[in-house]
Amino acid sequence: MSRKLVVTACGDPGGANALAPVLEQLASDGRVELRNFAYRQGAGILAARNLAFHPIPSQAPADWCADQLRDLGAHAVLTATSFNAEEHEKQFIAAAARLGLPSIAVLDFWSSYGSRFADAQGRLRYVPDRIAAMDDTARQGLIEAGIAAERIAVTGHPGFDAIAARRAAFSQAERQALRRDLGADERGVLVLFASQPLGQLYGTDASSPGFRGFDEQAMLDAVVPALERFAAARGVALTLLIRPHPREETDAYAARHSPTIRIRVSKQGDARACAMAADLVLGMTTMLLVEACHLGVPVISLQPGWRGPVSLPELPGIRVVQRYDDIAATLEVELEPIVAGEKRRVLAGPRGSRPGAASAVVRLVYDALQL
Repeated sequence: MSRKLVVTACGDPGGANALAPVLEQLASDGRVELRNFAYRQGAGILAARNLAFHPIPSQAPADWCADQLRDLGAHAVLTATSFNAEEHEKQFIAAAARLGLPSIAVLDFWSSYGSRFADAQGRLRYVPDRIAAMDDTARQGLIEAGIAAERIAVTGHPGFDAIAARRAAFSQAERQALRRDLGADERGVLVLFASQPLGQLYGTDASSPGFRGFDEQAMLDAVVPALERFAAARGVALTLLIRPHPREETDAYAARHSPTIRIRVSKQGDARACAMAADLVLGMTTMLLVEACHLGVPVISLQPGWRGPVSLPELPGIRVVQRYDDIAATLEVELEPIVAGEKRRVLAGPRGSRPGAASAVVRLVYDALQL
């Protein structure tokens, strides 16, 4: 008897990172056949994890997804969610509905709950049969966006399943070697700035309707001088590692220089390892802040004048800065103990982590297929 076929799709990096562990477990179980489709950064993420996939054409016609499901004889659709100009996941979900196939989507972040499943007019036309949500906060956000509670299953975040093991395996020797590779002084301070393309997504000033109150460049304009003043006042060698988001290019920060601190721009290597090598992780509302918190690293989320919806879970290891005037003081609170030679503060894992999230999503797939 042939196995049932599950067609999957992902595009944005966050969605692909959430979906990939589920695909790996489904492939390992061998109970279903997979046909994975990917586009944009999602293709690179699946390739890096040795997950076979077929590219989605950038100019795919409206009926392309339905044709794939029909021609392949698909039995179910499993997607990530994306926030980009193409959003092929929505078309796979719509095609599944037209063909009478069950559909499941894996949520990966605490924002844009409605728009992930809506058309350009905000109508919820692409809601799958089941949505795997990270936690109760995400579940409530989906409900408030107009999605029926019975469609939502709280599974945890599949992308977090490997975090505890990665944290436990990260040795002091690995940390020191990585700090050397990143150019940090042996006795100095390493701060990681986890960037994200706010300007690209929402605009760089108030003339854009979706403007969030600042963009990544404006935030660095505030952070770099504060770090310079701190380093000069304490006489410490400080390295700022700017880690661009997967959607960003490193040359976007090529003009960043400083006479008093070392600035390095790189997205090479494992982001989680770089976070653990750092003394402090800064950013705005990117997923790497949440991951760093789960990895036990002190985190500051910079949101002065933020105009968007709440987009980070409330975690005890994340300090949220809501005023520009508080940035320097908050940096001092976190960095002063390090400069003073105190033992590095390692945080306990925050609440909200659910081990076995990928297995919970796999169970949704099997239930949909009645396996």
